[in-house]
This record gives sequence, structure tokens and C-alpha cells, in this order.
Amino acid sequence: MTKKISVAVVGKSGQAAKIISAVKKFENVNLQWVYYPKKIQPNDLPLTDDFNNIIECDAVIIASPTYTHADYLDKLKNFKGYILVEKPAVSTSKELSQIEKFPDEWKKRLKVNFNFQYSKIASLIGELVNRPELGTPITLNIYTSHGLAFSDKYKGSWRSDLKYSFGVLELVGVHYLNFAISLFGPIKNYQANLQWNASQNNNLPPDTVFLSLVMEKSATVNLFHSYAGPQLNKILLIGTNGYFEYDGKTANLYSPRESYDSQGRFISPPVLEKYDLDWSLAWQESLDNSLADFFKVVESQSEFSLSQLENAFLAAKPIFELREKTK
Repeated sequence: MTKKISVAVVGKSGQAAKIISAVKKFENVNLQWVYYPKKIQPNDLPLTDDFNNIIECDAVIIASPTYTHADYLDKLKNFKGYILVEKPAVSTSKELSQIEKFPDEWKKRLKVNFNFQYSKIASLIGELVNRPELGTPITLNIYTSHGLAFSDKYKGSWRSDLKYSFGVLELVGVHYLNFAISLFGPIKNYQANLQWNASQNNNLPPDTVFLSLVMEKSATVNLFHSYAGPQLNKILLIGTNGYFEYDGKTANLYSPRESYDSQGRFISPPVLEKYDLDWSLAWQESLDNSLADFFKVVESQSEFSLSQLENAFLAAKPIFELREKTK
């Protein structure tokens, strides 16, 4: 019988709870420990407050609040196993500079968890940017929103404390910054508009963010993310020969550009392809796929590419810069 991969998860609630639930689905993985630094009453989790326990595992998943990541990564700098850390890897430019100095051998065993990359919608867009039916990509526009900033759960958490978090941009926007870089290369320049719509208290992180990015491969990317609006997920990708539109449930590819009415005037291209893609299901599926990719590398004792880590670091840098300007 093949030995199971022993895994420790740092954190027990929020995203950590989702990861713990997902890890239990893998037959070749054993959830050895759930590390939580405070002593709590025993429950159905294999809890430990002894960090030495988790470094005996094959892999460690860091899913604690973002501001704690750098400390845990530093504690694992001599760890010989594999590490999956929730996005973004760290909270500040200074912390990032420290991680960048770690040896490549260690960094090749580190993965930053942008599980959106493993969703069907992301895979589809990745295919479309290279298809003649779309043509050369001109612009990608992504809009996400829900009303978390109005909830007591948000107001009383570390996510709404500017000392520890940069709010929706750090927690949501970073996914799409990383996605944009994976599609179109590094960000050449950007403009940002930060807003406080749920509260006029600027001591809180901005709850709404507009980012306009000019990418190395000429395409522009416009991102809108809000914790202060109704539930909304929309994506519009426009190319020189067609466009792709997604509303959170269904997606359509429209092509070709040369579409005319009976009088020879341009009309909107017909629907060439249609897809059913439920956003809520895609997120759970993408988390499962991201973990599967991580465990595949752990099991084979292979390495992650340094380029994926570099993209993860590049995605975080605009967040750090904007956070510094907000102080």
C-alpha cells in the first residue's frame, strides 16, 4: 500500500476550514495536524499548538490570516517538505523582499494558492486568447461584487482592519491580478481608484477598488472588485475578431467581426459557442483542482516552476504599493 502524504494545515476557520474539508476528499492524503497557536477545546480536528509537530509532515498548507504568513514562512525556512500558502503570500514589500532572498531550492517547493487559476472559466479564457475566433486580445474586464462590508462579521474581523489587511483588493483582487499576469505578462503600469462606500472611515481598508492595468503584451485589463455592492460576477474579453461575455452562469463567444445586416452595416457577431459555467460551483471545483496539483507535485517529489512564484509576487506588488500610499 502506497504511503499517504502527511499534511498539516495552519488555521482552522474561514478559508482554512474550506481547505481542511477539501483535503479530506483525497484518498492519498492524510490530514495529520491542524495547527492553531492557542489552546482550545478538543474537537473532531487533529489540533495541535506545537509547531514542531507540523514540520514532521510532508507538506504544510498555510491558510491563516494573511498578516501571519511571513512569520510562518520564516519558521519553515529550513523545512524540507512542500508548502502551499494562501494568496497573497505575504502582506508587505518588506516581507516579500525577505522571502525573495530564500534559496531557489526552497522556493521550488513553495506554491501560492490562486485557486481561480484552476477554474473552468479561467481555463476557457486561457484558450480563447490564442484562438483566431477571438483574434488578438484588446481588453479583459472583470467585475466582482458582494455586500460583505456591510456585515458585522466583516466589521469585527482582521479583514477590515487596515493594520492587518487591505480589504477586497488583497483578498479578492489579487486572484485576478495574478490571472492577468499569467495571460498577458507583467504589468507595465496601472491606475487605481480606491473607494469607501460602506463606511466613510478611511481607517478601514477600501471596500471598492478599480484598477486599470496596461500589460506587457499590449492588452489592457480593467478590474472592479467591491465588498459594498450586490452579488455580481461578470467578465468581458474583447479581441480583434470577436468577444467573450460571462455573467456568472453562462458564457458566450461572439464571432466573427465581419458580421453585417442586409444593408451591409456592421452588426453584433452571432453567438459562436455557448457554455454553462456556474461561478459558485467553479470556485469549489477550482480549489479541489489547485490542491490536486499541489499534491501531485508533493507525491512525485518534483518541483514548482519559479515563474509561477514570480507571477505570484508580481501580482502582490501593486497591492503593497497602494497600501503604502493609503497610510
